[in-house]
Amino acid sequence: MVFLYFFMSLLIFSTLSGLNSGILFMNLWQSSEILMVSDYYSYSFSCLLLVVSSCVLTWSYYYMESETTYRRFLSLVCLFIFSMMTLIFIPSMMFSIIGWDGLGVTSFLLVIYYSNRKSLSSGMLTGLTNRIGDVLFLMAIPFLAFGNRHLWVSSLILTLCLTKSAQYPFSSWLPAAMAAPTPVSALVHSSTLVTAGFYLLVRYNFCFYNLLLMLGTLTMIMAGICACAESDLKKIVALSTLSQLGVMAIALGVQSKNLCFFHLLSHALFKALLFMCVGVLIHSVFGSQEMRSYNHSKSILWASSFIIMASTALCGFPFFSGFYSKDSIVENFFIGFPHMFYLLFLMGIGLTTAYSVKLIFVALGSNKFSEIPTLMISDSRWFVKFPLFIMGMFSVTGGYMMSSKIFCGCVNVMMIDYVQPQVFIFAGLVLGVVITKYHHPNMSNSMLFLTPHFQFSSSIMVESESPMKLVDAGFLEWGGPSGISFKMGGMDQLWVLATPFLFSPILVMIFFEF
Repeated sequence: MVFLYFFMSLLIFSTLSGLNSGILFMNLWQSSEILMVSDYYSYSFSCLLLVVSSCVLTWSYYYMESETTYRRFLSLVCLFIFSMMTLIFIPSMMFSIIGWDGLGVTSFLLVIYYSNRKSLSSGMLTGLTNRIGDVLFLMAIPFLAFGNRHLWVSSLILTLCLTKSAQYPFSSWLPAAMAAPTPVSALVHSSTLVTAGFYLLVRYNFCFYNLLLMLGTLTMIMAGICACAESDLKKIVALSTLSQLGVMAIALGVQSKNLCFFHLLSHALFKALLFMCVGVLIHSVFGSQEMRSYNHSKSILWASSFIIMASTALCGFPFFSGFYSKDSIVENFFIGFPHMFYLLFLMGIGLTTAYSVKLIFVALGSNKFSEIPTLMISDSRWFVKFPLFIMGMFSVTGGYMMSSKIFCGCVNVMMIDYVQPQVFIFAGLVLGVVITKYHHPNMSNSMLFLTPHFQFSSSIMVESESPMKLVDAGFLEWGGPSGISFKMGGMDQLWVLATPFLFSPILVMIFFEF
């Protein structure tokens, strides 16, 4: 199945350059048909999805080789990929809800794959947040008769996409979804769940560009600060995904859908590579995710080298995949958008550089005082090396190859405009280093105190446990149906005796009527 995905992606890539856009009609019944769109967006995104999925599934043979329920895991992942493919190719809101709901249900089942308390609580937060988007999706379908430019349609589509793509204030579920296995995280954070919302925004017309620009900037700054203050390696990579989703929102906010789609594709390449390399490091220390516990990262040269490569692409180093899209977004700000968001965006890039350097130090350095032993794994097996090599090659060359296909326009930039980004990026880098030294006990774990607001309802239920027990065992037990039935137990016999006398007048009337 993995090789089938890979060969399908090669077939799509080979026919992509000479393919014209169009609509395909597929009849299911006599009275219904499904529209399937075939254009550059759908074919390029599906090709990327199949390449990333084939590499991640091949690598999962190594990471989950000791799992007894590996077939169940593969079945859920295949349903997850099928739901995303349905959302990509079906433009109709009526039928694309199949893929949208499929993503939500399968992601919930994958988050609770490990049956423990943390996974179940994370699955509840993920499922409830995605349910908000599902309800808004159903509400948006009747309003489509007014067109995409209608105010209600734009607001509903924007909000449901923000819930799925974890933008502020719906960001707390994304770090919680790290309870899922690492191969699932590599798929969720690269090319499936979190990118579904922005793919819909690329497809549909909407308003509120300034609002999206503000929320994307806020999400990027918040995720960068939390990532610099975090010491959980897997959660740092998750927060980096949240930061790059903010970059995609900023690209849409400056009214450039091609730039958003370009960064979506390039980000998927190096983020899948980064998650697979982090999974190798986690597997080498018997499942520990504490970055200060790695004492022999140099012994895993293959994974450490690709971590450096993926982190370099993440921070937008010149001529890597992340450079081309971020540089184009910076240039697009000079068309006439608010200068304040431009400066905040540059500081967010500096924070991205700070936690990317933090990941590079994990790959290069080692903690000699760590007491956790390192498992000397054999990373020379082909199903470890081959996926890392494929994704590493695309992380270096993918941005350049896609930049020639996606035309993002040209902007005349003065010399002073080249100096200003460097100053604010350096300021963001310094801010990230300072935040790394300063650690607030609740700042990184609560997403700048955002998570407690989403868990407010659960805290109310915990606090009201004792009053509810008092009510259930007290007043309701005495005055409820159970108490009344117990106190009037002797009335049953009286009711049996009185029943003939109650119905006898009716019987007499019927008798005399005939």
